[in-house]
Amino acid sequence: MKQRIASAIAMVCLALAIGAVIGSVKATLDAGKIEGPSALLVTPGGPVWLGVNDELWRLSPEGTLIDRQPIAATGVPSSPANLVHGPDGSVVASVRRDSTLYVLDAAGARVTRTLRPQWPEALAKHGGRAINFAFDPNGRVAIATGGGDAVALFEADGRFVAHTPRDTYIFSNGLWWSDGGWWTTDTNRFTLRLLDADLMQPRRALELGRAAGGSFLGPARAHPRAGSKTQAALIRFHGNMIDGGVSRVHADGSVTALAHDAPMQPRDLDWLGDDLLVSDGVSFRVLRESAQGQALRPFGNEAL
Repeated sequence: MKQRIASAIAMVCLALAIGAVIGSVKATLDAGKIEGPSALLVTPGGPVWLGVNDELWRLSPEGTLIDRQPIAATGVPSSPANLVHGPDGSVVASVRRDSTLYVLDAAGARVTRTLRPQWPEALAKHGGRAINFAFDPNGRVAIATGGGDAVALFEADGRFVAHTPRDTYIFSNGLWWSDGGWWTTDTNRFTLRLLDADLMQPRRALELGRAAGGSFLGPARAHPRAGSKTQAALIRFHGNMIDGGVSRVHADGSVTALAHDAPMQPRDLDWLGDDLLVSDGVSFRVLRESAQGQALRPFGNEAL
């Protein structure tokens, strides 16, 4: 009798243990679906756009949530890898493993048209892997190909114009339009390169060197104010291209690291006036730094 009771108790304990393991595994799998804040864009005088998991959030400049909607409702097929200002006031999104650019109405956050860059054969396989791009004032778009070791230029209708000469880069990720040309990152050589506006020929190089906040150069955003001491903000990754930090790059080539403590997984960044916002995959927050380089409380109110 005692043996049967002991066996029954043992079976109950085993069942509870198995249930706990299953619950733990399920919780781990569910947690794996949570990505937190990613693509980030500050629109001029309007909302801050933020990709969060499978949703698009729009926030006031003060950090109050205005609206949130499933990405699918916008017409973009999956979570945006990047959000960029279009030259006509639109917002343009890219998604991973897709070479199409999705143009959204800035007011309604709905896809109004698509842009399909006509990649040359030599770079065609990199089109869907390229997630960093920028527009010039005439609507032409430059796209950094990452592992394609090149930056390509396309007309506003998607026609191919030119790409950078061979061996200009060892990987290329970040880029922005400024000074009548394209500033780009030579990711593995820790160098910024300025390309001419039309032929994508290198005009100038700015050596950044290695930095404690991360060495390999990632996405970047130009400072919105002409004449600012700071030229751009730049994500710098460690070797896994996930962990890293953020630096301000100044016109003279000097670099100032972001004041926030490590560890960080910087995903995207943009300027809110002179303040710098960074979406972070460790804290699941949008970090904020003042124009003076001081770490401020994270962007947004308590509800956010």
